[in-house]
Amino acid sequence: MIKNIPNTEDLIHNIHQNMNKLTYLITEGDETYSMEFITDRTASWTEQQYLRNRTNCSMNLIAEEQTDETVAVARYIMNFE
Repeated sequence: MIKNIPNTEDLIHNIHQNMNKLTYLITEGDETYSMEFITDRTASWTEQQYLRNRTNCSMNLIAEEQTDETVAVARYIMNFE
């Protein structure tokens, strides 16, 4: 019997088209940091998901743009000004 084994890279990454890059300034308690979300979701949905288990946290959307990136990811932005 032959089994079709999927490429493990396809299992790890969710690859999408029509992605947006959402950039936020986030304040959590006394700490402020910047994050970038590559997503096919709306800013509202992203905020709801990020804030759902956090208290004393706010997100300020500072940029929203289309991107050619195809992998959904969230990352911290260092030295953002």
